[in-house]
Amino acid sequence: MSHEDELEPPPMLLRRALEEADKAGIRVITGCDANSRHQIWVSSDTNKWDDLTVVAVKDCRDELILLASCYLPHDGEAPTVELQKLVATSSRRKQSLVVGADANAHHTIWGSRDINAKGESLLNFILMSSLVIANREEEPTYIGPTSKNVLDFTLYTSRGTTVENWRVLSTPSFSDHRYIHFSIRKGVKA
Repeated sequence: MSHEDELEPPPMLLRRALEEADKAGIRVITGCDANSRHQIWVSSDTNKWDDLTVVAVKDCRDELILLASCYLPHDGEAPTVELQKLVATSSRRKQSLVVGADANAHHTIWGSRDINAKGESLLNFILMSSLVIANREEEPTYIGPTSKNVLDFTLYTSRGTTVENWRVLSTPSFSDHRYIHFSIRKGVKA
């Protein structure tokens, strides 16, 4: 049995990801659960604004699911270069990907009341990348002092993973954005 401070060497896919991150100067943390079944790598330094955080979770069948949290600035391009790279890498490696995004973009497809140019750009990217939009209701994800809208969405690839039971929670989040709850189901071929 290994000591608590020892980590098992990651499998080849994670090892390559760690090597690539190291070459790019990205800090990476690796770890595993008490049973050494799950190996995780985290990078909050994927860009200089900390707008993309990715965690790779290895399930008990040794398959990875990439989980990402993404912020798209109001005045920035959509999608960001970092998000484009993440989706392209996931596609090239045939990895499952789930992205939760504060997109600051409007489109009726994910429940906004209107459409703006940023929303059109993101929808084109989503469609071209064969991503699935998990949003299932028009309940506002953002409630500010003067407006409310659906500015957040959840995307996923259909590589054996589905996002189910997506909903906006009424639980106070102490933010102008509300909590979003969903389940990830592995082993489903879409």
